[in-house]
Amino acid sequence: MHEKEALALTWAATKLNIYLQGLHFQFQTDHKPLVEILSTKDLLVDELSPRLQRFRMNILRYSYNVNYIPGKDLIIADALSRGPRDKLCEVN
Repeated sequence: MHEKEALALTWAATKLNIYLQGLHFQFQTDHKPLVEILSTKDLLVDELSPRLQRFRMNILRYSYNVNYIPGKDLIIADALSRGPRDKLCEVN
């Protein structure tokens, strides 16, 4: 699960590269272990899996903070992370 969450942040940063370069920004996540993995500077890279090492190396070029926010407090949720609704809103 750590790798999937790290992949999501890495993918987002890469996709929005032209908007993020040169700016300091924040990643907001509800995955608490990811905060330590991606933001701790003294964490030994050898302790991470090769995939997490790659993700971390890819986002080192950016200036960012990783903040933990519990899932219930994340107001703006990704539409793809929510299950589909059973019944769509009907327009009369």
